Amino acid sequence: MNVDRKMLQDYLKISGVVAIMVYLLFYAGTKFNLIDLNALTKTTIILALLWIATLTFGKMRNTALDLPAAFAIGVMLFTSILGDLPRQAFVEVGYIFIAILIFIFVVVLMQRGWDPKIISKSILIIGGVFMILAWMEFLAWYFGWLRLDTGKIIPPFSYRLPSPNFICVMMNVWILFALGHLFYVKEKFPRILLSAYILSGLGIIYLTSSRGGWIGLAGGLLFFAFFYVYKKQFGKLKLSLNKLKQPKYWIPIVILIAIMIIVVAMLLLRTEAHPTHGPIFQSRNILWGPAFKAITGSPIIGHGPYAYIYYYLSGNSVPPGQLFDYAHNIYFDALVSSGIIGLAALLWIIIAGVKQLLKLLQDSESYLFYLGLGIIGSFSAFLIHGLFDSVHHTVPVSLWNICILLAIPVGLVSRNNQKRNYLPLLLGILLFPAMIWYIYAGSPFEKAVYSAENNQLLQAIDLMQIAEQRDPALPLIPQQMGILYAQLAEESGNKSYLEDAKTAFEKAIEQDQSWAATYLNLGVIYDALGENTLAETSLRKSVELAPRGVLFYWNLGIFYEEHERYAEAAKAYESCIALDQRIIFSNTWKASQFRNELADTWKSDNSDITKAFDEQLSETTNTMLAIQYPEHAKKDSLTLYYLVKASKQFRENNLDRAQKFLDMGQLAYLNFTESNVQTVWLWAEIDAANGEYENAITTGELAITAVLQPGLYGPGSYGQHIYGANVYRRQELPDYFIPQINEMPITLEWVQRIQKISEWYEETGNNEKQQYWLEIENALSE
Repeated sequence: MNVDRKMLQDYLKISGVVAIMVYLLFYAGTKFNLIDLNALTKTTIILALLWIATLTFGKMRNTALDLPAAFAIGVMLFTSILGDLPRQAFVEVGYIFIAILIFIFVVVLMQRGWDPKIISKSILIIGGVFMILAWMEFLAWYFGWLRLDTGKIIPPFSYRLPSPNFICVMMNVWILFALGHLFYVKEKFPRILLSAYILSGLGIIYLTSSRGGWIGLAGGLLFFAFFYVYKKQFGKLKLSLNKLKQPKYWIPIVILIAIMIIVVAMLLLRTEAHPTHGPIFQSRNILWGPAFKAITGSPIIGHGPYAYIYYYLSGNSVPPGQLFDYAHNIYFDALVSSGIIGLAALLWIIIAGVKQLLKLLQDSESYLFYLGLGIIGSFSAFLIHGLFDSVHHTVPVSLWNICILLAIPVGLVSRNNQKRNYLPLLLGILLFPAMIWYIYAGSPFEKAVYSAENNQLLQAIDLMQIAEQRDPALPLIPQQMGILYAQLAEESGNKSYLEDAKTAFEKAIEQDQSWAATYLNLGVIYDALGENTLAETSLRKSVELAPRGVLFYWNLGIFYEEHERYAEAAKAYESCIALDQRIIFSNTWKASQFRNELADTWKSDNSDITKAFDEQLSETTNTMLAIQYPEHAKKDSLTLYYLVKASKQFRENNLDRAQKFLDMGQLAYLNFTESNVQTVWLWAEIDAANGEYENAITTGELAITAVLQPGLYGPGSYGQHIYGANVYRRQELPDYFIPQINEMPITLEWVQRIQKISEWYEETGNNEKQQYWLEIENALSE
C-alpha cells in the first residue's frame, strides 16, 4: 500500500511538472505570446504562484551558482542602465530573469528531497510531446506531397522544419539527456523506448537542416563519450584496443565506420545544398560583422542587452533583407550587450555549472552518474551550438529548457547546505513589479492597435497618447502615432494632422535612429508641408539605412524630379531599376517627359529583357520574375522554380499539370513573398480557364490586393509584424508606410490582370464590380 501511495505521489508530481513545463515551453515562451498581453498576464500569474510556492515551501539553501547568478544579474542591470537604449534592454533582461526563476524553482524541488527521476521523466515526456508535434508537421507536408500523385515516393526537394535553429537546440538537449538514461536502464522495453526516442530526435534534427545544431550535437556526443570512457570504461578500453590488433576485429569495424561516414556525408551534402544555406562562415558574416563593430565600440561594458539589432540595422538593408535581432553567437551577444564583464559573467556561470555536474560522476554505477552524463552532453551541445546560433534565441524557451536540466545537479549537490539563499526573494522583487508595469503600460497601446485595425483612428490616437504617458521611453509609440495621424490626414483632408504626424515621427527618430521606414515617412511629410531641405535630408537618410530598398529610392527620385533636380532624380530612378528591373515596365514612366525618356533609353539598352517582358504580356509566363531572380528559378526547393514550370504548362493549356506544379511549389521552401502572390494569381487563371469564374475572382482579388497594398517586403507582406514584435516586444499596426508616400509602380502585367478580373465579373453578370475594376485599370493606365 505504501508503494502504491508513493507511485501515486510520483505520478501526480510528474503530471504537475509536465503541465507547468508544457505551459512555459509551448505557450508562455513562444514569440507571439511574449507580446500578447493576455498571454503575458497568464504567464505572470503562473510564475508568481511558482515564486510564492518557492518562498513558502522551499528550503532555498545556498548553491554554487548563487554568486555567479547574482553577479550576472548585477552586470545586466548595470549595462542596461548605461546602455544605448535602457527601455529595450530591461525587457530582454526580464526574459532572462524568468529563466533564472525557473531554474531556482527546480533547484528548490531537488533541495526538498524530490527524486531526480521525477524531473527527468517529465523532461523526457515534454521532449516526446515536442517530437510528436514536429513529426505531425512533417507528415502533414509529406502526405500533401503524396496527394499530388506524382508517382514518386521521395520528393525532389528538401523539407525544412519551421524555426529550425530553435527546434534543433531543443532536440539536442533532449537527445543527449535521453542517451544518458539509455546507458543506465537495463530493462528491454525502456531501452527500446529510449532508442526510438533518440532516433526520432535525430530524424527531426536532420529535418531542421541546422548545421550549427549538427555541430552542437557532435560536440555534445564527444563530451558525453569522453566522460563515459574516462570515468567508467578506461580499463576496459585498454583491453579492447589490444583486441583490435586482430584483423577479425578491426576490419568489420573499419567497414562499419566507412559506411557510417558515407551515409552521414550524403545526408550532409543533401542538406548543405538546401537553398536556405550559404557557406556556414560566409552566411554568418552578415550577422557577425555588426557584432564586431559593436564590440570594438565598447569592449568593457558593451551597449546594453538587446542592443545588437541596432548595429545590424546600421550595416544591412532592411528591407529587403531579413531583420535579425541576435548575432547568432551567444558569446558575441554577451560581448555586445555587456562587454567583457558580461562575457565573464556568462563564463563564470558555465564553469560553476560544469563543476556541479562533475560532482554527479563520482559513482559510476549510480543513476546520478548517467544523469550527469546526459546533462553534460546536453549542456555541451547547447554551448557549442551557441558558437553559430543564438541558442537563447528570440524564442527564449530554449534557454528556459536548459536551465531546467542544469537545476537538477545544482539542487542535488546543495541539499545539505545550511546557509539560507535570498536570491529568489531578490529576483521576484525585481521581476514581478516590472512585469505588472509592462502589462499596465502596454494595455492602451494594444487597444490602440486593435482600434486602428477597425479604422477607429481618433480612438486609436487617444489610446496611443495614454500609452505614451505610461511608457514615454518607447520609440514605437510616436512612430505608430505618426502613421495614425498621416492616415487621418488622408481620410479627412485636414492638413493640420500632417503637422501632428511630423511631430510624432520626429520624436520617434529622436529615440530610435535605426529604422529606415520612419525616415521615409517623415521625409514625405516634410515634402507635403513644403519643408524641402528637411525632406531631402530625411529621404536620403532612408536610402542610407536601406540601400537595397527600391521604395526608398523611388520616393527620393520623385522628390528630386518634382523639384527639377533631374540629374539627381535620374540617379535615384536608375538605382530603382538596378534593384528591380520589372518596374521599368509600368505606365508610371509616362507621367512625365523626363521619366518617359529615361525609360525609353533603358529599354533600348536592354532589348533582350524588354522582349521577354513583351512576351509575358501576351501570356502567363512569369518570365520577368525568373529573370529578376534567376538563382531562385533554378533550384527545385524554391517556389519560383515550380511557378515558372507551371506557367509554361498553363501557356500550353496543360491545366492539370500546371495545377500540379503549383501545388508542388507550395510544398517547396518558400523564399520570398512575391512568388506566392504570383502563384495565387496563376491559380485564379487556371480556375478561369476551367470556367470556374467565381473561384477565379475570389483568388485573383487576393493577389491583386496584395500587389496594390504591399507591405514592408513587397507584395503579399502586408500585415506582417516585424519591427515592433522583434525590437520592442509589442504588437503594431500592419502599415509600415503612410498613405502619402509614392507607392511602387504597378507593372503592366498586373494592369492586364486587373482587366481580367473585370472580364471575369462580366462573365458572372456582376456589372457593378466589373465597372469598379475597370476604373482601377483606367487609373493605372493613365
